Amino acid sequence: MADDELPDVPALRVLEPPPGGLETLRERLATPRRRWWLVALPVAAAAAIALLVLVPRHPEPPESAPPTALRDPAVGRDVPFYWVASTPGRTPPPPSRVVSIENAPVVSTYTP
Repeated sequence: MADDELPDVPALRVLEPPPGGLETLRERLATPRRRWWLVALPVAAAAAIALLVLVPRHPEPPESAPPTALRDPAVGRDVPFYWVASTPGRTPPPPSRVVSIENAPVVSTYTP
């Protein structure tokens, strides 16, 4: 059998429609069809185009960066690069105890 030939099955030998098939077909053709997709496709396409046009692809960084972000132009050539602190910036607490250099711990042994 060639690729363009239909298989030999009994359903293809019968030329009459199934019982009640013509009435069902006529009823289906007589009722108006809902073509909501004819409206939905252009609306979806317009919404997609509007999103592409209105939403910027690469938002610009703010002019004044927060104090926890430091811009480093040496790292990012084409894209701005910022070093960001892991915690919000704050002043360090005052030292609780001052140790003089004479009282500092000393390493007594050193093994290379």
